[in-house]
Amino acid sequence: MRTKLVEFRAWYNHARPHQHLHGKTPAEAWSGMAKSTGKPRFISVWEGRLTGWFFPP
Repeated sequence: MRTKLVEFRAWYNHARPHQHLHGKTPAEAWSGMAKSTGKPRFISVWEGRLTGWFFPP
């Protein structure tokens, strides 16, 4: 169960851009960093239920 929570937290904060944060992820908004322009990686966990693009710094 702990692994599932870690996966969800990572997806929620680092791979899920938010409309009200002007397209930034919560992690980008909270840290004050600019929108990442690194090479994106597609994230898919929980049998495809959580998906998104992760842009590493």
